[in-house]
Amino acid sequence: MRAKLNTNAPAKMAPTMERNTIRAFFSRASCLILFIIEAKTKYVKNAGARPETRDHRLRSEVRTKESGEGAICAQQQLLMPMPRMKVSGSIVDKSGPSLYTRAVRILVLGAGMMGTAAVYDLARSAGVDEIVVADLDFYKAKRIAELGHGKVRPERLDVQDVEGTKRLMAGCDSVLSSVDYSYNGLLTKCSIAVGVNMCDLGGSNNVVRQQLQLHDQALERGITAIPDCGLAPGIPSILVSLAAHRMEAIEDVSIRGGGLPQDPIPPLNYAIVFSPRGLINEYTEKASILRDGKIKEVDALDGLERITFPGPIGELEAFYTSGGASTLPQTMRERIANLDYKTVRYAGHCELIRAMIQLGMASSESIEVGGVLIRPVDLFSELLSKNLPANGKDLVLLRVTVVGTMKGKACTLVYELTDYYDEKTQLTAMMRTTGFPASIIAQMLASGRIEPKGVVPQELSVPPEEFVEELKKRGIAIRETESVE
Repeated sequence: MRAKLNTNAPAKMAPTMERNTIRAFFSRASCLILFIIEAKTKYVKNAGARPETRDHRLRSEVRTKESGEGAICAQQQLLMPMPRMKVSGSIVDKSGPSLYTRAVRILVLGAGMMGTAAVYDLARSAGVDEIVVADLDFYKAKRIAELGHGKVRPERLDVQDVEGTKRLMAGCDSVLSSVDYSYNGLLTKCSIAVGVNMCDLGGSNNVVRQQLQLHDQALERGITAIPDCGLAPGIPSILVSLAAHRMEAIEDVSIRGGGLPQDPIPPLNYAIVFSPRGLINEYTEKASILRDGKIKEVDALDGLERITFPGPIGELEAFYTSGGASTLPQTMRERIANLDYKTVRYAGHCELIRAMIQLGMASSESIEVGGVLIRPVDLFSELLSKNLPANGKDLVLLRVTVVGTMKGKACTLVYELTDYYDEKTQLTAMMRTTGFPASIIAQMLASGRIEPKGVVPQELSVPPEEFVEELKKRGIAIRETESVE
């Protein structure tokens, strides 16, 4: 049975409780600072023994907004409108016909929570003969391999090792990256060099713009790279594409979604359901929206609103965050007047996070503490990991509302998804709704079901009807409601 939601969670905490909670938070922070100082001092002393230190970690190059849009516009001319594609057979049902006509090998980079879900799905998919899972921590990769019924081979890999990464990519039919988004630019270059299709979980608008600059190189090499696959960014882009196939004109698109603990614990009423660093980026990077057909950049955490979901979930809050809409504002601005994405959280979360960010906890500028330079964002990430639950039962909510014209009449299409922690498999809802969609796209790339070449947003490349059907086979059902005036 599904765990009962704590519907008694306070919509807004009393000021005294908030102050006490924040004091406790920063008390823990001070203790952790001392720990980091000691650890980093030891690290610096031993840094000479390791050629690739933390300070030498590759940082993805930030491209300008204009150059990123130029790459997308070139792709739009080639790819729109996207043809409807029908699927025969089943990816999941091993007793059914396979999408593949030859042996297929898929590489999964990263053995974290999302990589685990992707491997779980790939191992149970007909036609995938071998999955290679690679991680810097070999024992994590080895543990995941045990889920694979003999189909999964673990490897140790540091993705900063370009030659090692290319060697592992060689001979694979597609690559799925679930490592930190900062490496996706480098990994896209590796996939182009090797000539293998790739998708990733994304998480940063700036990194995606960098990847889009590689479109011509990927096109010339004859490969497809699809950024931002997963829940959000991910599923909403494909649902908007599905609506665009059905409607003659679209005026407004609102996307609301997020992952939540089923039993929220104050003060943040949140759990670590994916990378803390990715979460911080969503709360700090500018969000792209469409207003009157023009792209507008807005601050994350702005646009606070109340939103209600059926059943015991009740009233929540939603606010702008970065990345959830992915490239939709750029690819759809000729067809859609207004579009935005807001993340859903329990009431009160936004203001607490805003206070921490205003105090500088998300800053990447180093400060000196006890004679040691520390980046506040690193401390903040560690505190979130240390103090928020990471193994509880969760749920995922998604609502995409599309207002426009269909068959000459005013029409509203609403797509909704609600998913819960899976008691049987012990996969969280966030793992299922992030790892499974990425697995589906990796399999489509491997089987040739995705035809456009280059670095291509998924709303311009992934066949939407087939994708939604594959989600349904995995128990992730998209509910559609149509209202015609």
